[in-house]
Amino acid sequence: MTVNDVVAQVPVTRRSLERRFHNILGRTIRDEITRCQVERVKRLLDETDLPIKQVAASAGFSTPQRMTKVFRRLEGMSPMEYRERDKDAPG
Repeated sequence: MTVNDVVAQVPVTRRSLERRFHNILGRTIRDEITRCQVERVKRLLDETDLPIKQVAASAGFSTPQRMTKVFRRLEGMSPMEYRERDKDAPG
């Protein structure tokens, strides 16, 4: 999903939508799309044993490398570190 996909679904200008979106959520449309993608990655890592390549594709990332870069920036660790952290947690 891209910002253009979102804009195409509403009857307002891109600039107006971006302004409204930022005023309400405090982040850009692109940032929200990325946040949702990372949440999907985390869910897939927690709930499946899918290979990283499939996780990236399922979450809408163009490449596993792009997913890893974005995930590390937002979560402070790689997707594999996140998956291993989950396995090491007590319970």
